[in-house]
Amino acid sequence: MAEHRLHNMAQSDNTSSVNIKNVKTRTIIARFQIEDNDLIELGLYNSLQCNALKDFTKLPDVNDLYENDKTFRELSMKRKAANRAYNDYINKTKLK
Repeated sequence: MAEHRLHNMAQSDNTSSVNIKNVKTRTIIARFQIEDNDLIELGLYNSLQCNALKDFTKLPDVNDLYENDKTFRELSMKRKAANRAYNDYINKTKLK
């Protein structure tokens, strides 16, 4: 719910966006673990440069699922290995 409110707030922002078609850009992914509080989440969201923000996703807490579900643990390990292989491939290709 808060995610949709945040998205709507970003859409209603009337600041002009920067044209970056001919500028080399980079994407940075950061994960924050904060108190389960909508005001803190909103403060974090507002502190980001919203005209450059591409994605804002609230991740579910999966600690209990990871601890108690063998299938989920196996899927998590496979996902981590796939992400590592994906990133290694990108970094290796980028260096050529």
